[in-house]
Amino acid sequence: MKSLRFSLITVVLVCLALVVSSVLPGNILAAPSPYKIGVITSVTGFMGPMGSGARDAAQFVAEIVNKQGGINGHPLEVIVYDDGSDPSKGVMALKKLIDEDQVLAVVGPVSTGIALACAPIAEKSEVPILTQNSSSWSVALKPWNIPKPPTKIRKWVF
Repeated sequence: MKSLRFSLITVVLVCLALVVSSVLPGNILAAPSPYKIGVITSVTGFMGPMGSGARDAAQFVAEIVNKQGGINGHPLEVIVYDDGSDPSKGVMALKKLIDEDQVLAVVGPVSTGIALACAPIAEKSEVPILTQNSSSWSVALKPWNIPKPPTKIRKWVF
């Protein structure tokens, strides 16, 4: 199961970096600055066993991409924050990634509760966030009709 999660995270990070780099304006592509991707995961707390694998996979992918020359010559910089399995810490991490670190996109969180807390912030800031949780409701807009699948979804949360 750990290798499946590792493979999925690897594929997701590489695809996300390639998609983001393909839609950037030309003047950004000319700059030698790194492409920053944020990762919010539970390295500590009750979700720690799952989140530490996500952290390790993200860092490993960045190493591989950078050893191969980066993306369009730009290094991939992965910025990882531990949410401690706590929604309030996850929200603070997302705000820091968006406002201070100015990431292009965010992968995580791995917890449904944290993803639900982060989703409105990602939507408002228009920064894509790829949540890794078990609920489709993190991508859904309210009002929720829990027995039925969501029909109205967020634009920036996947």
